[in-house]
Amino acid sequence: MRHFKTPLFPTLGLVAALSALSLGGTQAAVKPTEAAEAPALPEIWQKVSAQQRLMALRAAEVDATRLLLERIMGLHLNSDSTVRDLVLANDTIKGSISASIKGVTTTEPPEYFADGRVQVVRAVKVQQVIEVLSKVVKEEHMADGVVKTVADSRKTEFVTRNETLDVVGNSALPNSDGHLKIKAKRAAEADAYRRLGERLMGVKITSDTTVRDLALKNDEVVKSMAGVLKGAEVTAIKYQPDNSCDVTMQVKLSEVIRTVTRVVKGKTHMEDSIDAKTVSETGSGVASNDPGTGSSAEAGSDVTEVQVSETLRRVVSETPANN
Repeated sequence: MRHFKTPLFPTLGLVAALSALSLGGTQAAVKPTEAAEAPALPEIWQKVSAQQRLMALRAAEVDATRLLLERIMGLHLNSDSTVRDLVLANDTIKGSISASIKGVTTTEPPEYFADGRVQVVRAVKVQQVIEVLSKVVKEEHMADGVVKTVADSRKTEFVTRNETLDVVGNSALPNSDGHLKIKAKRAAEADAYRRLGERLMGVKITSDTTVRDLALKNDEVVKSMAGVLKGAEVTAIKYQPDNSCDVTMQVKLSEVIRTVTRVVKGKTHMEDSIDAKTVSETGSGVASNDPGTGSSAEAGSDVTEVQVSETLRRVVSETPANN
């Protein structure tokens, strides 16, 4: 009988390979764990599929991202300029805004309501936005004086601020009371924009010139004011028992004056105390009695800046000259 010897080298090679695997240090075995039982969802959410819940949640996240973009636009670079000013001066900045919110995080578990609504809280660090914008500003050659001043300035007000912007996004299941409430909220926002626009048309830029006077002569004033209104701060949202909604918004008077005078390249004397002054209005809205078959995403559709501009044009044409 012939005996075959097992080659020695392959065995040694295997031992060496196994030894190499252990060079990175030992690693404990991963033991499976049981997830904690999730809180019971309201009955309306238990009756829908997981996919429907996911779609509603995604729509709420989109709504929150939209709100964050509006908050970012209103960030002050210094006492005279905001992020919106950079966007107006250079289209490249607009693209960078979207890039700056890639680090958006959901800071709390989603909250599901018995009326079919879902809301999420999302946040982004101000410093992250600053870093993205600063890079774009430095890379772009900007002829606009305001933007160039901001780009070259070493003393921007928020550079050292370690703050976080957070917002609440909403969505709802189709054919639910929550769906009606969110549509009513959008209608209330549109009404608040209109009411604020009417008030702001009467703001005096000089002793004998109002915002309306300038808007009649220059449509860019209307567009810039639409941007200011889109950045209005929401100070209260109240759902009524009949599914109607009241939304209160406010705008800083100083931002209105600075924005308009910059568009028309004018100059004005601004009192020191004006920075603390705000204009506030409450809009009311109600959804149709028929909830319709709209999707959860449609329930959270935004009032666009174009729509706000169209509203302002109507306000300009209808507001008395001596308002």
